Formats: sequence, structure tokens, C-alpha cells
Amino acid sequence: MPTLGVWRKEFLPCKLRLKFSRNRELFPFVADQLRQPSLADIVLCQNACGVPLYHPSLLPLNFLMPGSLHDMHRRGTRAFTLVEIMVVVVIIGILAAAGIPTYRHITMRAKVTALENDLRQFSTVIQTYTTQNGHWPADGDPGVIPPELAATLPNNFVGTSPFGGVYKWNYDVSADGVTAKAALIVQTAAGNPLSDDEEMFLMLDKQMDDGVLDTGNVQVGSTNSLVYIIEK
Repeated sequence: MPTLGVWRKEFLPCKLRLKFSRNRELFPFVADQLRQPSLADIVLCQNACGVPLYHPSLLPLNFLMPGSLHDMHRRGTRAFTLVEIMVVVVIIGILAAAGIPTYRHITMRAKVTALENDLRQFSTVIQTYTTQNGHWPADGDPGVIPPELAATLPNNFVGTSPFGGVYKWNYDVSADGVTAKAALIVQTAAGNPLSDDEEMFLMLDKQMDDGVLDTGNVQVGSTNSLVYIIEK
């Protein structure tokens, strides 16, 4: 019996023809039909001609799949339906709604921790100065380091606080309506507003004080500034 590589059309005296390309791949076609022959066509034709059947592994891939290559390509690039797109949009919305509160809490916690670190660091420097010199530094201006503390107070005193606004050293004057002899204030400055997020203020108060903004060492002033009392 001739091998696959030497099949000629004289071995198949029926309508099926076999043809080879240069790379020896088998390309079937039907002379009197426009459509691509199916596996059933080959089986019927070869049985009628008395020719041994090919093993399916020797057949081209398009013999084993229904329809033409164009049909397969068209099926492979089917667009999404409106229902599928809506389902995806709804899922994304649910995930976003669940993630936003968590993101907000993480962001608030980071700001609260940063501000707490600043206030404690400034307070330690000021109290050290007072212990060494026997008196508090003179009252200062917003965003300005008192001259007595120029060599010891960190430079972030003159920057924007994690809550927005600027720092101010307050001595022997009203601390934005809060009674205090010595205090650090975080207040709004021109073009640099302090946050009005009460939830964030309460979180800071719980970490540093009694959790009540009207009492203790962390309070809110009359103009919504944040007052950290060092000495009452």
C-alpha cells in the first residue's frame, strides 16, 4: 500500500482529490463543490473507493473541526454581550464600595500617627528647654520656630501638618479659646487649611488622650484648630 507521502489522485478514483504543498502538508479539496469536505465526506468517499481510511491524527486540523477556518475565526472573536458587560461593571462597583472604607481608615490612621509623633516630639523638645532654662519659650507665630528653639526644634515644625494647616507654639495667651498656659496648636493658615474631619480628630484624641474633644489635653478650639495642651 502506498504511504502518505506518495498518494496520487489515481489511487482515489472518486470526487475527492489530494494535493500536497511544498512543506508536505496535506490540503484536501473537492473538485465539484465549493465547501470544504468534512470528515464524513472523506470516510464515505474512501469507503466507496475501497481505499484504506486515514488515521485521524494524519488529517489536518480543519478536517476535525466543523465549518471553515473563517467560521472558526468568527466564533473565536465573539464580542461580549450587554448582560456580560453589566455583570462585570456591577462586580467592579461592589469591590470598589467594599474597598473605599478600608482605604479611608488606613489613610486616616497614617495621618493620625504622623501628627501624634510630631506633637510628642515638639513637646519633648520644649519641655527639655523649659527644664534646662527654668521658663517656657516666648509665644510664637504660626509656622515659625521660636528663636529659643531654633537649634533644637525639628524643621517639620515650619511645614504643613499631616492634618493640613501649620503648627504654632502658644504660651501664656488664649489657645484659640482653650484655657492653657503652654500648648501646641495646629491651625489654618493662608492657603493651607486644616482638615475639618471630626472623625480624624477623635481618632487622634483616643490615641493621645481621653477620646473626648471638649476635655483633656487634646481639644478643638473655637475656630476648629487642634490644641495639644502641655501645661494647663
